[in-house]
Amino acid sequence: MDSNFGLVAVLVALQFAAFGWRINREIDVSDEDRKSWLPLPDLANMVAFLGTAAACVLLPLKTGSFGPFPLSVLAAGYVLIAFHPITMAAHYGLFRKGGRPLVRTKEGDEKGGDYPYATTEEIVIFVCSLVVSAVVICVFLCGAAMA
Repeated sequence: MDSNFGLVAVLVALQFAAFGWRINREIDVSDEDRKSWLPLPDLANMVAFLGTAAACVLLPLKTGSFGPFPLSVLAAGYVLIAFHPITMAAHYGLFRKGGRPLVRTKEGDEKGGDYPYATTEEIVIFVCSLVVSAVVICVFLCGAAMA
């Protein structure tokens, strides 16, 4: 059980660092009177952070054991944090020639506009991360049920 808590600590530190970076970035953006938001991978990171705290810290402290459910949540959290930088790169248009597209706010406005909430590449990678996380949870829970 002790080694699992070590893995939990590392995951929580990674999730916290990713979220802290995002908050600092959004504070800078809003200070410039620009629109700020939390991209899809950061929303998933927040949910995973809360899930990790509940399933991998609070539940084992209450029950005294680190069972299959906390292990599956821990594994899914690692999948999501592994996908996080890739999805963020897609968010900023790093996989697209010409970078992130602008959405025009006014007809004929050549310079104006804002960035879309999510790019196509970001959505595809984000959905892949959710699918892989779901598969990991199923594998861990099904494997525990068969044992």
